[in-house]
Amino acid sequence: MKMSLLRSVVSAFERFAPSASPKPPGTMSASWSKVRTPYPREAAKRVFLTIDLTPEVLDEALQHDDVGVIVAYHPTIFRGWKRLNLPTDSTRDAEVIKQAMILKLAAKGVSLYCPHTSLDAASGGINDWLASGLVVTLREPKTVGEVVGAIKGHLGLAHVRLAQAASNHLVRTIAICAGHHEVLAAVQTKTHVVLCEHTNTERGYLAAVLQRKLQEELTVAGADGVHVVVSRVDRDPLVVV
Repeated sequence: MKMSLLRSVVSAFERFAPSASPKPPGTMSASWSKVRTPYPREAAKRVFLTIDLTPEVLDEALQHDDVGVIVAYHPTIFRGWKRLNLPTDSTRDAEVIKQAMILKLAAKGVSLYCPHTSLDAASGGINDWLASGLVVTLREPKTVGEVVGAIKGHLGLAHVRLAQAASNHLVRTIAICAGHHEVLAAVQTKTHVVLCEHTNTERGYLAAVLQRKLQEELTVAGADGVHVVVSRVDRDPLVVV
């Protein structure tokens, strides 16, 4: 019996970013990082990648009749629901808006998979992509300005936020993490902090690594004719104005 697209995608992720495994250490998803898989659509041929599932991203995905699985890095369902509600034009409840998206997914037979922390910790995952390692030692020390320029170039950002320590020393080591830091404590210990905003440190990974990796895994597993695409609508909700 041929494996469904959802099962193929889940199996592929379990090979390179397992959600729960006794080994290797560090590849398990955090207890709050929920992995969700609604009812699978048969005969689907497209996997859609996004950092966040928003109504706009969902509409973009559903423009393709052959989308069977949406892989959203961040969990769409974070807290348990006791009921599902449909929104009205005046709805301002974020949870109700999420519920409407889940209902629409179910109606269309499209599955949702959220790998989040397992993809952070995996070998070749988001943290590795950010700097080919979690701590980088530079061959030659650089100024803070040079480091900031390199980060902006790698992530494709026009602006970042900088908390600069009261020190003019050159930078020799860089610690990388997708998320946010305790900025004040860092600068007091003569550590500069570059803030790229949350999802800007994650979004580039989809097209740079995950799209190709997942496509290769699906092809090797015999999921013929399946195409992995990346959302063009997904973006960080914060902009510099």
